Amino acid sequence: MAVPEDLIRKMAAEAIGTFILVLAGAGAVILGSGYPLAFGFALIAIVYAIGHISGAHVNPAVTIGLAAIGRFPMPHVPYYIGSQVAGAVLAALFLRLIYGSEGGLGATSVAEGFSNLDGFLLELVATAVFVFVFAAVATDKRVPAGAFGLAAGGALLFITLFAGPVTGASVNPARSLGPALASWSFTDLWIYLTAPFIGAVIGAVAYEFVRGPEGWAEDRPGPEQAPPGEQRRQRPQQQQRRRQPGMVDGDIEERPQQRRRQPGMVDDSIEERPRRPRRPTPQPEYDQDPPPPYDEEPPPTRHAQRAQQQRPREQRPPRQPAPEFDPNDPNAPPRPTRQRRPPQE
Repeated sequence: MAVPEDLIRKMAAEAIGTFILVLAGAGAVILGSGYPLAFGFALIAIVYAIGHISGAHVNPAVTIGLAAIGRFPMPHVPYYIGSQVAGAVLAALFLRLIYGSEGGLGATSVAEGFSNLDGFLLELVATAVFVFVFAAVATDKRVPAGAFGLAAGGALLFITLFAGPVTGASVNPARSLGPALASWSFTDLWIYLTAPFIGAVIGAVAYEFVRGPEGWAEDRPGPEQAPPGEQRRQRPQQQQRRRQPGMVDGDIEERPQQRRRQPGMVDDSIEERPRRPRRPTPQPEYDQDPPPPYDEEPPPTRHAQRAQQQRPREQRPPRQPAPEFDPNDPNAPPRPTRQRRPPQE
């Protein structure tokens, strides 16, 4: 059976992501320089790099946990796990090529002073906590999309801080199997191949229980259609679980959305009423045929007519000079005088 091209791309992304995780984390273990920070920040970078392609599981336990609650297609599980193990083995072989057998290539084992039962229980609980957080940020629509990488990387960081001194805080069967094969050291390997799978199923089921009805999204594309980081962007607008017109509080079922009232629609109905035809524009009625258009230039305006009626300056009568004022003539009108203001005191 031919593998779909889309699944091949996801497998390649998972292999590359697991290679980066093991290379950074196991390399820091070999050098003894802050491996909790290396694992945490590496996972943050991986999630933002390939989360929109494959979901950034980079962990067989995460893949099994999401498949157990129906958030990942079961037929894709073997392909994902095979890609993750291949990436981890390649990273461990690369570290062996660089550092030789120093530090056991970052292989995990239970520390002295602790029994195998202690290591088994600690790996089980640590993986359950990690998958609980991963299932929340990867499958619940109420979690902001940008919090995916920070939450997953932060969870792995604090888990490595409290479980690392005892078991190495693998919580990832591929991370333990790769260095074990490269160094050919299988001490306590059975713990890291069993406890993480059991803890992953417990963590995923626990979050599925506390999710609540508001977090359920049967109409939301599952991981088989789109990886968790891409689900929120590919989800159609009408499939979002936000409250829409026509939905009841606490109701999951969506009802047909009513259209806004538009001209020509009946109140409280989506049936459209046929619009009335527009009234014809009244045309002026003439007793006779309308006047023909002007063949000549239009008549002059009022200002132009007034200018034509004015006589030229040379045809105007001469202006008569004003009569001279005679102070001895008793009938002469009084000469206008300029009134002066009284002096101010």
